[in-house]
Amino acid sequence: IWIKIINKKLTKIKIYLELLQGKLTDDGFIKEAKRLDFIHKSILGRPAGDENTSILSNSLRLLRDTSFIQVMNQAGFSQIAELAAITSAVGFNSTLKHIPELGKMVRRMKDGTLDSEHPLLKDIESAIGGFGMHRILHQPSSRYDEFGIGGNFGNSKAGKLVGKFDVVQQYMKRVTGDISGLAPITIITHRLAATVMAEKFYQLALKPGTANLKRMKALGMDNKMLQRVLIHTKRNAKSERNALTGRKLIGMNYKRWIEEDPKSFDAYKYAINREVNRLVQNNLLGETHELMSTSFGKTLTQFRGFPLVGWEKQTLHNLKMMDKEALLYTLSSTALGAMAYSAQTYVASYGRSDRKKFLDERLDTARLLKAGFQKSGVSTLIPGIVDTVLMAGREPYFDNYARST
Repeated sequence: IWIKIINKKLTKIKIYLELLQGKLTDDGFIKEAKRLDFIHKSILGRPAGDENTSILSNSLRLLRDTSFIQVMNQAGFSQIAELAAITSAVGFNSTLKHIPELGKMVRRMKDGTLDSEHPLLKDIESAIGGFGMHRILHQPSSRYDEFGIGGNFGNSKAGKLVGKFDVVQQYMKRVTGDISGLAPITIITHRLAATVMAEKFYQLALKPGTANLKRMKALGMDNKMLQRVLIHTKRNAKSERNALTGRKLIGMNYKRWIEEDPKSFDAYKYAINREVNRLVQNNLLGETHELMSTSFGKTLTQFRGFPLVGWEKQTLHNLKMMDKEALLYTLSSTALGAMAYSAQTYVASYGRSDRKKFLDERLDTARLLKAGFQKSGVSTLIPGIVDTVLMAGREPYFDNYARST
C-alpha cells in the first residue's frame, strides 16, 4: 500500500517536473529532476543506473556474479559478529528472551509461513513491514525480462549460450549464499533485530527513565515523541512473565495504536526500520552515490559497498555516540569476529600436511586481535586505510586471511 501511495505521488511530481524542464535550464533544477527520477525508479525496484539491458551491462553483471560465486563461500562467518550489534543496542537480556524464537524463524524460512507460535513477529510484519525477505524476493525461477530468463548477450549462438550460463549462475549464487551461511544468518538476524527492537521499546515503557535520549534522537524521536510512543507501547503490549528473564513481550495491538495515534506509530515504525537496517546493515536509498547504481559503479565497488556505507553508518555513528553501547559494540563485535576467524581458520586447516604450524601461525594472539577487529562492524574502512597509507611498501598490518571474501 505504502509503495503504491509513494509511487502515485512521485509520478505526479515527475510529470510536473517534466512540464517545467522545457522552460527552465538551471543546472541545479535538472540535477534535482534526475535525482527524483533515480529515487522513483529505486523505490519501484527498476534499474536506476545506466542502460541495464545492454550487452555490456549484462556482461559486467555476469562478471560480478562469477566473482560472488568464487569468493563468497565463507562470507557467513563474517555475519556472526553482527550479533554483537544487536546485543549492545538492545541489551543482552532483551536479546536472550527471543533467542528461543530462532527455531521458529528457521521453520518459516522453509515454508514461507508464520505460525501463531510467534505472534509478535507476525504483528510486526503485518503493521511495520517484512524483515529478512531478501532470499524470498530474489528467486531465480521468478526472474524474467523481455529477452527471456537470461540476460541480453546478443542473438548469436555464443550469446544465447552465455545467456543459458547466466541462468545457471543465478542458481549457483543462491546455493553459494545458502551453503556459506550468508543468506540464512542474514534472515535470522534481521528478524531477531526487529523482534528485540520491539522488546526494547516495551522495556523502556516499563522503565522510561532508562532511555538513551541521544540514541533516540538519532532514530528521529525527541523526548516528547518518545514519551507518546512509550505510552502507546505499554497500553497495546501483550506480555508474559518468564522465570529466567522477567516479563517478555509476546504481541502488540498495532491496529488500536494506529487508530488512536497514527503520528506516534509512524515515529515508532520509522525508528524500528532505521535501527534494524543499522544493526544488520542494509544499504538504503540515499546512503550510496548514484554512481554505485551504474554497471561500472557496481563492478568497481563490488564487495566494497558495505564498508563504504558502514563508514558512516557504523564507524562515524558510534564515534558520534561515544557511549556505553558504542564501547560494548566495539568490544563484543571484535570478540565475536575473533571467534569467527578462529572457526574459519580451523575449517581451512583440514587436509593440510602442515596443519599444526598453520594453526599456530594463524591463531597467534596478535593475529586473533587484528582479525577480530577487521571482522567487527566498526572497522569498515580502517584496515584498508591503515594498510594502504601507513603500511605503504611494507607487509600489510591486517591479514588478508581475515577478510570476509
